Amino acid sequence: MTSSTSSTSSTSSTSSTSSTSSSGGGTFGAIYPDRVDLPFAVAENVSVAASPRPPLSELPALTPQTFGDFRWSHQLLAWTVLAEFAATTAWKTAVDHDDFYWKSPPGSIDHAVEKTTLFDYATDQRADALGEIIAQAGAAAPEFRHLLGVTEASHPNMCQLLYIADIVSTMVVMVVKKREDRPRPSQVYPALRPALPVPPHASFPSGHATQAFLMWHCANRAITAASTPTPGEKAHWSAVLETLADRIARNREIAGLHFPSDTVAGRHLADRLIGLLAGVPRFGETLAKATAEWDRPA
Repeated sequence: MTSSTSSTSSTSSTSSTSSTSSSGGGTFGAIYPDRVDLPFAVAENVSVAASPRPPLSELPALTPQTFGDFRWSHQLLAWTVLAEFAATTAWKTAVDHDDFYWKSPPGSIDHAVEKTTLFDYATDQRADALGEIIAQAGAAAPEFRHLLGVTEASHPNMCQLLYIADIVSTMVVMVVKKREDRPRPSQVYPALRPALPVPPHASFPSGHATQAFLMWHCANRAITAASTPTPGEKAHWSAVLETLADRIARNREIAGLHFPSDTVAGRHLADRLIGLLAGVPRFGETLAKATAEWDRPA
């Protein structure tokens, strides 16, 4: 049986000594235990067949002074930017202002308009959009990487900008959601029957909208600052990235998970957050590096 967990020949075996999908592989591939009788590490100029072998304490050591940013996961590096951002008071002041949103969002819903919009979406667009809705359920970053044609290997700092947008927007959105406590559309209109499980947090503002539009802002700033693209190319990139952000946000309405006003608030929040991020030193450094990556020869 090829799926057996005890088979030594199965490529999917969890115990196979030849499997390259070892859970200990980490970033650099599979890791295997060394042989005590024939250790891989040997002293300089000592033959593998030498006997007796030198004690391990005498083996030469490398002396790197730092771990090095290039070895870091840029997804994890993004958390250091979040720490700097969270330490500022500007974001707290921004989201607490009464003019930042409609007054008392739960009571601000134009039920006549938003109900019609949501039921029209569910009836006319949900079936066609379902594939995208499911694909975008987890995070928006993969959609932007795909559109930009980048990977963490090819454009690590551009990817890091997207990761920063993801976690910064998530932190701020959750604070605002808890404060405003708006019900989900399906709580108000159960017949909407959302296409996905309803997330276990409040509706306003839309987290997907905030993330997507902040990713658009981040990527657009890097590309706009680059010297290689022509003005026309920069305008085109901005337009297609904005269209993607709008599409991701709109799909959450089509799914029955958000009111249109949640989306508007998410975009408004992203507009505010990009300005606040500009004052965070590590964000500025990452943005400059992402711009340099965009200017590299193909």
